[in-house]
Amino acid sequence: MESGRQKNGDAAHAASEILLVMARELRLVGGARDASALAVATRLDTLEQILAWCHAQHPPCDVIDVIVQDEYTHDVVVRGPASAYLCFDTT
Repeated sequence: MESGRQKNGDAAHAASEILLVMARELRLVGGARDASALAVATRLDTLEQILAWCHAQHPPCDVIDVIVQDEYTHDVVVRGPASAYLCFDTT
């Protein structure tokens, strides 16, 4: 019989794998055409990383909105580059 700790650990591990897959997905919609220019977005996890990346673009990307989901999670909507809109789920 499995211990409760092992079951919980297995479930937490499985959930973290699912979240990583979801957080790394890049889908082009609307007028966005160049996935290679946006591929770096799949490596941004935190609000700090997103803001630094936006500032480093030429011209800088605009943060349109930051939606607080809870004390740890924020959705971030960014305009640019190349007239694309990006939506991030960050911690």
